[in-house]
Amino acid sequence: MKTRIVMPLFARPSILLPGAGGAAIIALMTAGIVNAEPVNLSLSLGDALRLAGEHDIALQSSQLDIEEGDATVGEAYSAAMPTIKATAVTGRYVVAPSSYIPAFGGRIRFQPVNDITGQMSLDQPLWLGGKVGLAVQAAQTYRKIAREGHAAARAQLKSIVIHDYFGLALARKSLEVVEETYEQAGRHVNTAEQMFNAGAASQFDLLRARTNHRLIEPEIARARQAVAVAETNLRNRLGLDPDSRIILTDEVAIGAVSTRLGLKEALFSARESRPEFRQMDLNYDLRSLALKVEERSLYWPNFFLNVTYQLQASHDHIAEVGPPDWSRGLRFQIVASVPLFDGFATEWRIEKARLALRRVELMQRQLEEGIRLEVTALLAERQRAAESVASSHAAVELAVKAFEIAELRFAQGVGTDLEVQDARLALSNARLGMLRSEYDLRVADAEYDRAVRSDQNF
Repeated sequence: MKTRIVMPLFARPSILLPGAGGAAIIALMTAGIVNAEPVNLSLSLGDALRLAGEHDIALQSSQLDIEEGDATVGEAYSAAMPTIKATAVTGRYVVAPSSYIPAFGGRIRFQPVNDITGQMSLDQPLWLGGKVGLAVQAAQTYRKIAREGHAAARAQLKSIVIHDYFGLALARKSLEVVEETYEQAGRHVNTAEQMFNAGAASQFDLLRARTNHRLIEPEIARARQAVAVAETNLRNRLGLDPDSRIILTDEVAIGAVSTRLGLKEALFSARESRPEFRQMDLNYDLRSLALKVEERSLYWPNFFLNVTYQLQASHDHIAEVGPPDWSRGLRFQIVASVPLFDGFATEWRIEKARLALRRVELMQRQLEEGIRLEVTALLAERQRAAESVASSHAAVELAVKAFEIAELRFAQGVGTDLEVQDARLALSNARLGMLRSEYDLRVADAEYDRAVRSDQNF
């Protein structure tokens, strides 16, 4: 009967290439104290980007990927460090071994029934076919991939925040336009009533004016609902108090338009700045290192240094074991091993590594084609949005003049209510269209920067 106690004092992990998997996050949110009164919060686009960066779970997850990459590098370096292990073994013979010696008249037992062994060993890898260095390079590459993933997440988040921020600005401006149209219709009802009382307008004109005034009320309700949804969406994105009132300080309209690049220059800029390209290049390097590791798993020798210090004692009565009973030993040895055959497992792993490398090459081509198509479409969309802004501004100017003329003609009794209603509808549509085109241009500009200049994130 033996009892073995093994206590690892310093463990050297096996050489493993870092995986490409991401990290999962479980966030536990605690409820804060809600203020009794709503708080006005002035918010610029820069403030929104900063708050989103602090609150976004996907960005926090990508940051954990970077930290995991740091840990992976440390793990790879530890593969070159020694393993120190302490072992204690105690045993007792139930039937002690003995030998029959006729000269002594019977069986003689040479071995005490109790034995104790204590051992401390150190295993230091001297050379493992260069796989330790390759593992360190792979870990560093994985860390770079994680950092590029974090940069891509920040660029994507910037685009989303711009959508949400100016989406709220658009919703509020649209509500203002609808409410102003409602007020204009109300003033027109007053004018129609005065003209009807003076006999200058018919009852049909008065009823039509009142009807059109009422028809705008559902549009106001829909516009207010759109504002509420946009506010809730932005609050959730930024992690703001539900009762806070957001005051946007940046306008939807773009002031000075940044210089655009041609298609060829834009594609070159995207190739240089997009984290996705750098991630794919690094992934290719990672797969190449994996292939080298597998190729060195057969026929490449491994050398270890082993140092063992041992104490051993044997006695019939374990409580009486004393210093004279202990024997000591210290041994140094260098161990060399060469893997010669493993049932073709290494050959198949090499083949799988080559296929993985080929797959990355295909993914690189697919990424380049996809981003080429994306940049081309975004250039066309931004051109369309810029032209739409210019034409919508001109349309608003014309619609304002037409509405003023229609109201003046109706007040003078030479125009009809139908002309006023048509002019008001055209003016409202023109102003809403202008807001929408300005929002489209702002979003197209943000998407262009994400696609072509992703390194310029917040």
